[in-house]
Amino acid sequence: MNWRGIRYELGQVVHTLYDAAGFLRAQPDAFGEAPQVKAPEVIHPLGFGARPPATATNPDGKVKGGGGCKLRVGYDGNELHHVEFVGDQRDLAKIPPISDKGGSVQYAPGAAAPSFDKHDSEDGTKQIYVEIGESAHLITIGKDGNGDAIVELTHADGMALTMLKESVVLKNKTGDVYLELKADGGTLNGNWKVTGAFDIGETSFPLVKFPVLVTALGTMGAAFAALATDAALLPSTKTACGGVAAGLTTFAAAGSTAFTKGS
Repeated sequence: MNWRGIRYELGQVVHTLYDAAGFLRAQPDAFGEAPQVKAPEVIHPLGFGARPPATATNPDGKVKGGGGCKLRVGYDGNELHHVEFVGDQRDLAKIPPISDKGGSVQYAPGAAAPSFDKHDSEDGTKQIYVEIGESAHLITIGKDGNGDAIVELTHADGMALTMLKESVVLKNKTGDVYLELKADGGTLNGNWKVTGAFDIGETSFPLVKFPVLVTALGTMGAAFAALATDAALLPSTKTACGGVAAGLTTFAAAGSTAFTKGS
């Protein structure tokens, strides 16, 4: 193919390097073993840069079986003019197919595991996927399966922060401990521990232990115990006061643990 004096052929990358001026250069196959031989400048699409990994070659400079990143090689007469990275089917095989509605994928060339940034043309949803072992980190920005707005960050171990249409949910890896915030309030689920003070309105008090309440309960218990011995009261009343006194005294005696986890 010719365009304004430039002839194009299809090749494959053998080696890439940055020259003294900081420009990326690439050596096409069949030009010898030395990386510096015939390595013209790489022409990138505007706003995008990439560098494929090195490719294994045979002694004659040809790429070994399995291939590598393809190149569009431009010649000016018989001289190499520039090269353009085209793509590598080994990488494309790791990413999901693009919808017939249109879209694009930017991927990490030569990555051992899939790592890509996908854009959906139908609704503009963007996903960032990084495979980690048997799972993956996943970020979704756009719309969920119901067409509602969503922003979600999911860790490969299962933890997640999800902003839905009308709520925000922060959950642990198993999903049984979470914090949910809505316009009309919030929900805590699971076992929680608060360290420090709790502020409600203009009042601040320690949440782990509440000595003021425990002391008050003890005082009330003593008062009911005194009533239980008052000769002026009916026997049934004295018995009732004695029961209340016993309960309050028992509760006050447990003050060191009455307002701790699990109580």
